[in-house]
Amino acid sequence: MQICEKLEFFKSAASMKMTAADTTDSCNLKDEAMRRALIEEQNRTLEERQRQFRLAADIVVTAWADFAEVQAVAVIGSVARPLWKAVPQFREFRREGVEVWHECGDLDLALWVSVQHSLGELRRAAVRALRD
Repeated sequence: MQICEKLEFFKSAASMKMTAADTTDSCNLKDEAMRRALIEEQNRTLEERQRQFRLAADIVVTAWADFAEVQAVAVIGSVARPLWKAVPQFREFRREGVEVWHECGDLDLALWVSVQHSLGELRRAAVRALRD
């Protein structure tokens, strides 16, 4: 093989390697884009979940406003705060150490009343308001 032919051979081999590398990079970019889309979808779901809990808090507080003995209500816990990033408990994100918005698991309300005789009625009013 002449020197010119050897150079052409190496050039074509190098371009074949680049093509394979480009294909791998393209696959990695697609995987990364899918991964980012999955994380963004999870974050939207978690933001919506917090929004739903806040809406539920508004509904319950409105139902309790009719009771004279209710002095104050406070939303406490993760529903009351701006969401923060954390590695969640679900496996697919935890395994890779991916941080998403904190998952609000429940709604915590603090209720101040002047008397306690109507706690059952307050509970039923909250359940009724959320059901309707």
